[in-house]
Amino acid sequence: MPAGNDGPSWQALPLDGRPSVPVGAYTWHWSAGEDSVAISGAPLPAGRSYIVPLRSGQFLPLELQKGVRSEQEVAELPGARRIDADMVVPGPSPDIYAFYRTTTQRNLYRIPIR
Repeated sequence: MPAGNDGPSWQALPLDGRPSVPVGAYTWHWSAGEDSVAISGAPLPAGRSYIVPLRSGQFLPLELQKGVRSEQEVAELPGARRIDADMVVPGPSPDIYAFYRTTTQRNLYRIPIR
């Protein structure tokens, strides 16, 4: 946890020795080709994700290297694409992605059994 911070802190740790980057409690999924990253989860609204292109050699967009503070900040990134789905995973091109979809089936009729 960084000095002067009284709460937990989520950090991305670059594998090349660069300093860690505060990334918030988002869920991050990188494409297999490492050319885009999908950002999902809290504090983004439920059912909303963004796919953001990466420049060659980046692990996060340059604009997020100092941390992610709001959905508006993510939405304004160059090339950011809003996807109305949770937990998006980018595919081989910006138009191809996967996401999780769950359903719940319940008994609508509460019939007492005696």
